[in-house]
Amino acid sequence: MNVTTPTLVLLPGTLCDLRVWQPVAERLDPQWRTQFVDFGALDRVAEMAARALSAASGLLVPVGVSMGGIVALEMWRLAPERIAALALFDTNPGADTEARRRAREHQLDQAHLAGPNGLQTLVRSHLLPSYFPRAVSPVVETTVLAMALDAGLTTLTKQSAALAMRIDYWPLLPSINKPALVACGEFDLLCPPAQHRQMTGLMPQVQFRLIGEAGHLAPLEQPLQTAAILQAWLSSIGGRFQTKVAEDVRV
Repeated sequence: MNVTTPTLVLLPGTLCDLRVWQPVAERLDPQWRTQFVDFGALDRVAEMAARALSAASGLLVPVGVSMGGIVALEMWRLAPERIAALALFDTNPGADTEARRRAREHQLDQAHLAGPNGLQTLVRSHLLPSYFPRAVSPVVETTVLAMALDAGLTTLTKQSAALAMRIDYWPLLPSINKPALVACGEFDLLCPPAQHRQMTGLMPQVQFRLIGEAGHLAPLEQPLQTAAILQAWLSSIGGRFQTKVAEDVRV
């Protein structure tokens, strides 16, 4: 029997890069190919999803955190035939709210006015407290700040525009008839556990997992837990891809 394993497409959150997923990817079974996608300064969720869909050929398993989870949902909307399964971490499937949009615009205006240190101030004063309502290791905070500064204020402006114009994905959830994993940090205030449980009630083939002692960037805060949860889910669904290929071969 020939076996073709889908590619895991790792999708970052706002101002994040490979560093948000690398500690998790390093702990996964090597049978799973991984491909990281950098959204750069794209300013539309659909453009981000198109880039992710072109990152590898064949079947894909989008694995997204925060904004990356939104992109994973857009990938399903655009090309469900390419999606073998999908995993959403710390994800809000709803459209942006007017209050959140105004707050984001105000933060960006303040960062631009503050000059060279504006982005660093924004990250320290707004992003870190909202991501991590409880204390996290200095390494995690340093990594988030480093990713943000490497991305830059222009990238944040573009990605914020993408988030502001995203569609409401709640109505899409019942159509996801492939294996899905929904997980979040137990202390995620931006995308709380109750919201993730609501998501699981709408998805036909879903597993829900809560990641202890984590906020909004669970893969970075708790890579061991996240990797164990992701690997267990992948192991639970891996056999269906072998069966599918075997049936194709018989035909």
